[in-house]
Amino acid sequence: MRDRLREAAEANGRSMNAEIVARLGLSFENEENMKRLSARIEKDELIISYEMARHEMASTQKSLSETASRLEEITERMRRLGIDVG
Repeated sequence: MRDRLREAAEANGRSMNAEIVARLGLSFENEENMKRLSARIEKDELIISYEMARHEMASTQKSLSETASRLEEITERMRRLGIDVG
């Protein structure tokens, strides 16, 4: 690991200590970026779930309305035929 660190420090024109500090700084930045990204993903997932539930509810309401209309038509036909609807 020391050799890799030395090579990286030379490639980046830094001392080994400066390379260590730079890499530690990046690890903290990456950690913060991951937290923000995770929060954003969670928010987006909630929005998608909400929209899907709204769509499902609208579809269910439409289906229920269509079923109620069909039931009213059948009930009316039964009444015309003298069938007790109850």
